[in-house]
Amino acid sequence: MKRKYILKRLTVFIARSGTVCNRCHHHRKDEPYVKRIYSYHKGENRTEIVCWRCCHDEESTSLILEQWPLAFDRVKDGQWYNLRWAKSIQLIFGFENEA
Repeated sequence: MKRKYILKRLTVFIARSGTVCNRCHHHRKDEPYVKRIYSYHKGENRTEIVCWRCCHDEESTSLILEQWPLAFDRVKDGQWYNLRWAKSIQLIFGFENEA
């Protein structure tokens, strides 16, 4: 049986040491992460921290894009949204095929 939960808060932050993505389990230092805080019907809270590469919903990707508009491009792929490095960032750092 599934628990019903409500999204209480959604924040975007830059990861420092010790932050690990809950989905891919990678540590990406100095890259954006999304922190979601859910509340269950009993009053319990659950926190989920997801890196920008694992975010595929519209709200999370738009929040990241608002804070760093020159660093990322948002692409709609079917029903999902993906973030990719902007062309200018790819040329500066030389990782054209990474994202």
